[in-house]
Amino acid sequence: MEDSWVDANVSADLEARFLRLRQVETWSDHDFDWEERGTEHAAEIISWALDGQETGVRRASIPRNEPIQLAEAYELLTGRPLP
Repeated sequence: MEDSWVDANVSADLEARFLRLRQVETWSDHDFDWEERGTEHAAEIISWALDGQETGVRRASIPRNEPIQLAEAYELLTGRPLP
């Protein structure tokens, strides 16, 4: 099975900074609801960024999903500005 982009590109240090930024406690603990996991935030944010950063129906379905918050998290994850 192939690793996801997040698994292949997010170091432990970046993971910790991302969790703080997104205000979630766990990276992938399935004892937490999906919207409380860093991996889900990362996947939603990457998907949002690559899908044109819509602000209506296609806004990321995670907490703290204002475009500016998502853009900041995308830049932290990738080290790049939004496409």
